[in-house]
Amino acid sequence: MKKSNVFLLHFCYWLFYSIIGVLVISLLMGMIFMEEKFTQFTAVEVLKVKQLKVFSIVSYFIPALISYLLTYFIVFKYFINKNWKLVLSVLASVFISVVVNSLIVLTIHLIDPVFQPIELATLFELLLFVTCIVGLLNAIMGIIIKGFVKWFSEVNEKKALQEQNHQMELALVKSQLDPHFLFNSINNIDVLIHKDADKASAFLNKLSDIMRFMLFETKNEKIALSKELTYIEKYIELQRIRSSNGQYVQFSKQLDNENQLIAPMLFIPFIENAFKYSETFKSEKAVIIQLELLNGKLKFICKNRYSISTAKTIESNGLGNDLIQKRIGLLYPDHKLTISKDEIYFSVLLELDL
Repeated sequence: MKKSNVFLLHFCYWLFYSIIGVLVISLLMGMIFMEEKFTQFTAVEVLKVKQLKVFSIVSYFIPALISYLLTYFIVFKYFINKNWKLVLSVLASVFISVVVNSLIVLTIHLIDPVFQPIELATLFELLLFVTCIVGLLNAIMGIIIKGFVKWFSEVNEKKALQEQNHQMELALVKSQLDPHFLFNSINNIDVLIHKDADKASAFLNKLSDIMRFMLFETKNEKIALSKELTYIEKYIELQRIRSSNGQYVQFSKQLDNENQLIAPMLFIPFIENAFKYSETFKSEKAVIIQLELLNGKLKFICKNRYSISTAKTIESNGLGNDLIQKRIGLLYPDHKLTISKDEIYFSVLLELDL
């Protein structure tokens, strides 16, 4: 929410509160004067009425302002998600406002003592009661208004993030398919045409399906997990052309619901990086991909063997670059992404609650 709008919200609240205060205090003074005509008051009684009016104004506004400001700027920020601490903090704010108001009232009385001790004690008890009620109500209002401002800001921020997410997704789609992968796949298929035309045709269809998936399926916010798996499996098959080692890639899955909806192309950036930075094609289990979905909890693991020569390149480029992490963060705010390295593998662990 814009600062000008927040200021206007505060202004409207305090304007309304002031109008109510003026009406209440005027009504109180009117009731006093209804008991006896003003001309019949002695000079001392007139001073008492005037001081009572000052006490009423101070007790109506000072505790309200203190409680409101404390809960709005401090209590909400630090204690809103801590139940019992929130209650204690609100009560502490009210207590501070009561103490400050009491000191102000006593100071005014000491400067111009017109009430008798018994009268002051009775009046003080009444003012304390009013102060507690006013302080508590404004403490609650401070939390409510701060909560509204925060909610409204988050709604606008979410809209802005959705627009940003759309732009990032477009950029991500454009950059998803590594040009080297595309060129290598075409070259490998070209070589296969002379050796095994049927096999070359099958791989060409897989490449066509991948391109079709990227062009059409990624337009949807979510797709069935089965479609994403089909895309991943075809991508892996095209990568297998580059190696005669049947154990070069290990892909496994354990799913209790293949129709679960997820955001498209969520895993492929990590899989691309795994192939791009993996060790020689002759290594067994150079790339390991695991996907598990149980009771709505999804776990994705992607590992690739690396050589010393590629280690620095991977670290500089990052297996989870900013674009990928921002996209996942927007789509799944509660996700857990862990990128690590041991002596053999670079690993990516992505956990989502779907």
